[in-house]
Amino acid sequence: MEPGETAEEAARREVYEETGAIVAELAYIGQYKVEGKSGSIIKNVYFATIDRIEQKAHYLETNGPLFLEEIPRNIKDNPKFSFMMRDDVLSLSLQYIRKYRPLSQPQK
Repeated sequence: MEPGETAEEAARREVYEETGAIVAELAYIGQYKVEGKSGSIIKNVYFATIDRIEQKAHYLETNGPLFLEEIPRNIKDNPKFSFMMRDDVLSLSLQYIRKYRPLSQPQK
């Protein structure tokens, strides 16, 4: 978060900066603690629906969005993905979303 920014504002900003996506709706799922080389970081987890994605010249800390039909089964062992996508938080978040549908998603 930047000074004066709420956690939700930071989430929306980060999504845009790193993917070009404009968040339409944002639902808080939870938070967890990451132990890293430079200490502990508390991470909030959100589920978002996206209004649109804009192409950008620079995506700051990422190479931009990557569109997948499904999460690869071997994601935990795949170094192409961030360590933050390879831990259990991603699979647990997806389980939560499928069960509780935090935003107004159409039923399948």
